[in-house]
Amino acid sequence: MDMVSLGGAVQGLTHLKNLASVLINEKNEMVVRERVLDILTEIDTVLAALFQAREDASRMQHERDELAQKVRDFEDWKATEQKYQLKAIGYAMLRESVGEPHHFVCPACFSRKLVIPLQPVSERCLMCPGCDKEYMTGDAPPVRVLSNFSR
Repeated sequence: MDMVSLGGAVQGLTHLKNLASVLINEKNEMVVRERVLDILTEIDTVLAALFQAREDASRMQHERDELAQKVRDFEDWKATEQKYQLKAIGYAMLRESVGEPHHFVCPACFSRKLVIPLQPVSERCLMCPGCDKEYMTGDAPPVRVLSNFSR
């Protein structure tokens, strides 16, 4: 609820108080009925403003909670990122754990904020069980240089 709505609710309650004060001293039954109808109308207006205020406060609290959770998630992921460094292993660029237990994680999954330890398939190959990518970790074969090639 914004300050204007809250101010309107306070004004409405003040107006109700004034109407009720005048009503106490009124002798004419018709005037009393008209004043009661005015009071009921004003009560409806104040209630609507208060209900809107409650909805606005609830919505803002929900937004605050969502933003707080996003901040916590961001900070948690930053802390997780600090536990892994990018390292060239054979043909692959992998994320290597800084602490214990020592392991490598899939860089593709890591970029999606998933920490999935790579599993050995062979002496020179690791595989990610999350995305089934294989990473060759053995020595690179010799590169053949072509000296005579045509354009």
